[in-house]
Amino acid sequence: MEPMAEPGAKEPAPGDLRVVQLFVNSLDIEEGTEQWATPAALSAWLHRHGLIGSRFRLDERDLERARAFRELVRAMALANNGRPISPVKLTELKGELARLRFVVSVDAHGFLHLESAAGGLDQALGRIVAIVSEEMILGRWNRMKACARDVCHWVFYDHSRNRTGTWCSMAICGSRTKVSAYYRRHRRGRSVIQPSTQTR
Repeated sequence: MEPMAEPGAKEPAPGDLRVVQLFVNSLDIEEGTEQWATPAALSAWLHRHGLIGSRFRLDERDLERARAFRELVRAMALANNGRPISPVKLTELKGELARLRFVVSVDAHGFLHLESAAGGLDQALGRIVAIVSEEMILGRWNRMKACARDVCHWVFYDHSRNRTGTWCSMAICGSRTKVSAYYRRHRRGRSVIQPSTQTR
């Protein structure tokens, strides 16, 4: 189950960006918890979050593709935090975008909206792309960032006024930071006392 609130009492992403945030954070890298354990779990998750109109029967290939797409979106969020998308992932992203189909709708106010023109997993991934595209136009997408630490990469929304937030939450990856610091101090302590121990 996804958390009801963001770790460290962080404010979640606004509007439809919240769905994108939950989509990527369905894998907690540090804790090693996966919400999409099976194709059925993936289908239920996508339906529960409004990314597909009804629960589709998905298979292992769909599950693998959804997980890979999730990491592509995470790479985009990492790029917002100063880590450029690798050429490999950029090629993969272009390939996924090329296989998705879209239509453009217009609402009563005359605004155009990008919508997925497919069903099943393509519908869900297309919806994620549509949200990201609209948020780019609104100027909010670059606030969606992933923690730069490899043990974390949790996606958070940078609510800071100057858009310089670079850390998700100590509640997410702070514990690993503390353990690493303790280990370094412990090693330094041992190196200091070791010579005197050997003279006895």
